[in-house]
Amino acid sequence: MIIVHIISALPIGGAEKALFNLLSEDVGLSNKHIVISLSSQGFFGKKMIDIGVTVIALGIKNPLLSIFILVKLYRLISSIKPDIIQGWMYQGNLVAWVSRTFFCQKSTLIWGVRHSLSDIHKETLRMRLTIRANKVLSSNPDAIVYNSIISKGQHEEYGFCHKTSLVIANGFNTKIFSPPVTFSKPMRRQLSIPITSLVIGIFGRFHPMKNHKGFILAAIELLHLNEDIHFLLVGNGVDSNNIELNKLIPREQMS
Repeated sequence: MIIVHIISALPIGGAEKALFNLLSEDVGLSNKHIVISLSSQGFFGKKMIDIGVTVIALGIKNPLLSIFILVKLYRLISSIKPDIIQGWMYQGNLVAWVSRTFFCQKSTLIWGVRHSLSDIHKETLRMRLTIRANKVLSSNPDAIVYNSIISKGQHEEYGFCHKTSLVIANGFNTKIFSPPVTFSKPMRRQLSIPITSLVIGIFGRFHPMKNHKGFILAAIELLHLNEDIHFLLVGNGVDSNNIELNKLIPREQMS
């Protein structure tokens, strides 16, 4: 079986990592995977190539506005003739829909939604338009895969078709994500955190759907009960220059 995955880019990110994990478990089996990145090869593109996956980077800076992508896609999809075309995230979903609808109608079309939708008005204009286009076309895929029950519910409440939707959770290997003491001790020394203190972290870019505000408010409540807890926030936009975030943190608790 030939499976084509279409994704906007392959930098370091959660969806990109999930795609890489999926490919890693299936390399060498009966399926042939081809990944089409609408922009660059990126960090995970190189890792995919290293494990034997074909990665094609189209190098398009703005895939939704470029007519050249249609010519490139037509040539690729027509020559590959995939059994399955899977979109990853909103942009990838739209391009996957175009590919199946116009270039290979016999393919099975699967969409992958890996985004919560608590408030669409907090998204950029471009993202809002992309999400709405996904909503309008959401009855076309043979399946829509969400990575959480909450995301599925939010999108269906917004108007996404529910007839073929399902949830496949990310899943985490707890053997891998159990850092040894040899790693935690140097990190604690670097951050001036006592070895006996409890550390609670949140990892994610600064965005309303990540709910940093809720995390900080909960952290303040916990500190009233136990002062020997440290809270670690990591992600793009999560730093001392973030005025909105800093306003939420009591000055005596910031470090």
